[in-house]
Amino acid sequence: MKWGDPPTEDMECIEGTKELDRSKGYILPDDKMSVGNAEFYLIIYVFDDDQFLSVGLFFKGEKNYDKIETICRQRFGEEVEQGFYELKWKAQKTFVLLQYDYIEEEGYLLISSITAAAIEELRAHQERMADIEEQGEALRKLERELEELEKVREQLEEIEAEKAERDW
Repeated sequence: MKWGDPPTEDMECIEGTKELDRSKGYILPDDKMSVGNAEFYLIIYVFDDDQFLSVGLFFKGEKNYDKIETICRQRFGEEVEQGFYELKWKAQKTFVLLQYDYIEEEGYLLISSITAAAIEELRAHQERMADIEEQGEALRKLERELEELEKVREQLEEIEAEKAERDW
């Protein structure tokens, strides 16, 4: 299967993604659940507007993680980015993310077209911008409240000054 291909007839749409407008997840009932000597318990193919965009391969166990990491380094070279329990590779048309949770002892390998990575980056950027806008609105609200408090403080000072003048 190549990037941009439609789902094949033998793929089954995952419940919960059928209702989505654009992106849908599929499984292959007779899928080979291994790559080399690494085993997976779930493989999900993601299509956006019926175009193959990414595949998520889910696994358990640190030994599996080590095998997958070795396979990725052999296939994609040294990672371009290393984070907290995650490794990233970028090729001309492909983005690869390997994540592992040492506490849950589960992880996944995400292989996606650069288009998918760009879409995810755009969505993340839009979420960050929405958060910034929300924070900005909260800040503007606090500034308005501060202005109101400043007016109340000034009024209290005037009242105290008048009271002091009368008490003289």
